[in-house]
Amino acid sequence: MAMPSLLNDRRKRVFYRLLANGVAQSVAAIAMALLMQRAFDQMIRAETPPKWLDIAYFGGGMLAVVVANGWLRWRGHVDAEYFGQSYIHAVRLQLFRHITRIGENGSRHLSRGALMLRFVGDMNALRNWVSLGLARLLVNGLAVFLTIVVLLFIEPVIAVAIAVACLLAAVFAGSLGPQIRLATVHSRRRRGRLAAMVSDRISQLGVIETFGREASEYKRLKKLSQKLFSSLVRRAHAIGLLRAYSEVSAAAASIFALLVGFALLRTSDATLGAVVSAMVVAGMLGTRLQDLGRVYEYWNTATVARHKIMQIMALPAPHRGRHRRNQKRLKAGPGRIVVRDIAYKDVVTNVSIMIEPGEKIAVIGNNGSGKSTFVGLVGGMLQPDQGEITIDEQGLSSCRWSDIRRTFAMVSPDLQLLRGTLRLNLTYGAALVTPERLAEVLMQCRLTDFVAGLSEGLDTRVIDRGALFSHGERARFVLARALLCEPKILLLDEAESNLDGETQHAIMDVIEAFQGTVIYITHNFHHAARASRVLQFVDGHLAADGAPTAVLEDFLKSDPPPPRHLKAIP
Repeated sequence: MAMPSLLNDRRKRVFYRLLANGVAQSVAAIAMALLMQRAFDQMIRAETPPKWLDIAYFGGGMLAVVVANGWLRWRGHVDAEYFGQSYIHAVRLQLFRHITRIGENGSRHLSRGALMLRFVGDMNALRNWVSLGLARLLVNGLAVFLTIVVLLFIEPVIAVAIAVACLLAAVFAGSLGPQIRLATVHSRRRRGRLAAMVSDRISQLGVIETFGREASEYKRLKKLSQKLFSSLVRRAHAIGLLRAYSEVSAAAASIFALLVGFALLRTSDATLGAVVSAMVVAGMLGTRLQDLGRVYEYWNTATVARHKIMQIMALPAPHRGRHRRNQKRLKAGPGRIVVRDIAYKDVVTNVSIMIEPGEKIAVIGNNGSGKSTFVGLVGGMLQPDQGEITIDEQGLSSCRWSDIRRTFAMVSPDLQLLRGTLRLNLTYGAALVTPERLAEVLMQCRLTDFVAGLSEGLDTRVIDRGALFSHGERARFVLARALLCEPKILLLDEAESNLDGETQHAIMDVIEAFQGTVIYITHNFHHAARASRVLQFVDGHLAADGAPTAVLEDFLKSDPPPPRHLKAIP
């Protein structure tokens, strides 16, 4: 996926306004120079003292130019900020959209700290380049160039002196570019590692406390922070040199103009007005030269940031069926699922089955046998490398993603609660939930008394994946969230693992009472025995498919044997 266009229709208008602003500021500087030249020449050469009317005329004109230039600077700042923020808004939305497209599997190798750095640090770097770099280059660069061109006609020697100072500043800035870019890359890498480490450890404070690793984690953080500190100081050294060169060049422009002006007054026919006006213009250009000196800094930083963002944009979306054009609507039907010879990487191989509407299917197998991948494929979360999955004779890969998600609902320990209220979490995937339906599902998941005991009820805030709730409470809320979506097919990926007895009973009661199809992965033979049908996976293959008693008895005799807690059939 490509980055958004910098010059869309609205931003293009702002771009032209910035160009016009640069021309207008150049005109203001030229007008000031001409007023200064005329004022000095007329007042000094006049045989009589200047009249108050003349003083008011020239003073008023200069004041008007100063006010106009101030307004232009303000307008340019507003337009530049809009230009940058509008572009970053578009990049931010496109980046988030692409991350949601590639999904959890596609972004699994990216740390949370690295992703947050893209949305915070990299976005700020791009915004600085567009608002403070590119916009200043347009406005100040154009103003400086046009002013020097006109100054050539007023006092060419001074104009050449100012141009030489600008050229020297550009040469010095270019020599520092590689150093700034390298320092930026190193500091970014270390900032990302530090952010990833802090994000992970703060979310796992219980692990640190349990194993008594507070001191070692502090030492590790100190080491990473020290490396980041050193790299940022090196970057500041390079940027400081760049800014120093910019200020020196701005001061040099004024000094060159002053010295050349003195020389011209002594050796040529140059008027005092022309020299003074040229020197004033040189002083006005000084601040613009300082601003232009930072443009290269912003460009280097933004170049690295854009490269990192493009690395994420280039990641392919594994769920290709979600985003195809001309997708078909998933027509309503009984919900018959047909799996024809599907394979996914080396995890699932040559699986073919038919699942009738309303069946309660338990999926068993040792760890790594392909159970979760199979359920993900059936639910459309993964796209098979070969074969086809249909529901009511409609291929999932050609149907609209929104229709697929309304048909299937997933429950898994990996699908945690989001930050927000309990009400937001419960209704997250539902189109419209009536209070009666919400109360019914809460009772079904044995959450009514728990919610009633909360001081804020369903408006209770959820933080850090529901850390304030027990495992069982979180599992029941996740189950309720899936039920409120009113799915036709319910998928549970080890939803009852490591939960208390009450929660396990609640989940099994929901499975048996659910009106549609249920496919649930379990390591509990008591739960598997309550299914209408059991699928057993072995090394990615469907090894058994049949009645619970027959499949479970054979599974107990398998090699390697199942876990100890499964060696009893009720």
